[in-house]
Amino acid sequence: MKEAVRTSVLSRRWKKLWQFFSGSLSFCPKDAGIDFNYRLESDLKRKELKRESSRFVTWVNKVLNSHQGKNIDEMRVEFDLDKDLGSNIDTWIDIALTKKVKKLVLINFPSLTPASELRCYSLTQETFSCNKTSCGLSGNQFLSHLALQDLGVSDEFMEYILSNCPLLETLKVYNSPQLKNPKCSGSSLMLKHLSIASCQFVQSVEVCAPNLISFQYSGREIPLHIRNVTKLQEFYYSNIACNNFLPSKNFVRPNLDIPLAFSQLPNCYLPQLVTLKLIMPFKRLRLQADKFPIVMSLKRLICRLTLFHGESLLFLTSMIEAAPFLHKFTLEVENHNKTKSICNLRKLPKMEGHPNQYLKEVCVFGFLGQDADAEIVTYLLKSALMLKEIVIDIGYSHSGERMSMATQKMAKNLARQLVENNRPEAELVLLGHC
Repeated sequence: MKEAVRTSVLSRRWKKLWQFFSGSLSFCPKDAGIDFNYRLESDLKRKELKRESSRFVTWVNKVLNSHQGKNIDEMRVEFDLDKDLGSNIDTWIDIALTKKVKKLVLINFPSLTPASELRCYSLTQETFSCNKTSCGLSGNQFLSHLALQDLGVSDEFMEYILSNCPLLETLKVYNSPQLKNPKCSGSSLMLKHLSIASCQFVQSVEVCAPNLISFQYSGREIPLHIRNVTKLQEFYYSNIACNNFLPSKNFVRPNLDIPLAFSQLPNCYLPQLVTLKLIMPFKRLRLQADKFPIVMSLKRLICRLTLFHGESLLFLTSMIEAAPFLHKFTLEVENHNKTKSICNLRKLPKMEGHPNQYLKEVCVFGFLGQDADAEIVTYLLKSALMLKEIVIDIGYSHSGERMSMATQKMAKNLARQLVENNRPEAELVLLGHC
């Protein structure tokens, strides 16, 4: 839309050209000079935020009402609305579907109304069922990508969307407090990408989608009933608990013991995986590694974990060796070990790698130069016979805490030494603040 507006400025004759623009409409508060970043310590701040929300709604409605084109390829709206203004969301959806939108992204930042069952604005089937396009067809018929964040998405609403949007290929639902036992099932589904993340009250997920290529689940440990996913290539699994989880009186935590993420996938689908991402606590990931099956098709493996007491990372070697055709390995570590000492290479135990001619790219985020870092990097350098590039990020931390400049320099020097001693022909890319 910005390009169309720039063109309109060039000539009065083209002044309203943008109103027939059929590309991407993106509504971000900053673009309209609206600030939602208020801390709500006082009633005055709440009033200011409500005023800004009203301004934002007025701006979006004015633009959409001025748009005269019959089509919109993509519409993205980032907002912060309470229930009093929530009905505007339905209006925006209706306009988008009427204009045959293909990609619809709605992102709520609920500082006024933190996502909860009582205060989250709920989407309804009616919103997605009364939209007729200029050619008389339902607007659902054209939707191929739908992403919803911090909005009320119920199990019934999700099933309705899947049943009534025949071209839908991507569905993403983030932080919906109303989702409990969603089902993504149907032999005729065109769905290729499914993401369910940070939905606090989900107790199970059922997936039966023959065209599904990637599936992402992030949340607490629950049963994942996965079947008929014969095209599945990417599996992203995180059982880190939701940070803002506040259980209701009626919520019953499932009595589960699910030690293995890949046990959620029937064995017949493991051989076809190309990408696997695991995010979980150290002990849980170590258990994964001990029983990791051979996956011949796996090309990309991503592991993210947290260290607290200087544990060794060498348990990851069994996972790496179980993927003999692995092309890229990424390790993301949030290290809370209080020991600040840099590894002494002279005291580092001798290590043998497991030869791999296919591993050509390695990325390590959270390298602090400690013994655990040096050990796993040494193993990777010795194993990857055809390594082209290794990326090492110094002092990366998900919590935002970074190393001192002096320690970072020592860690960088250690990383250089490790590469020079074990795989000097590989390109080393060092990231950091010094």
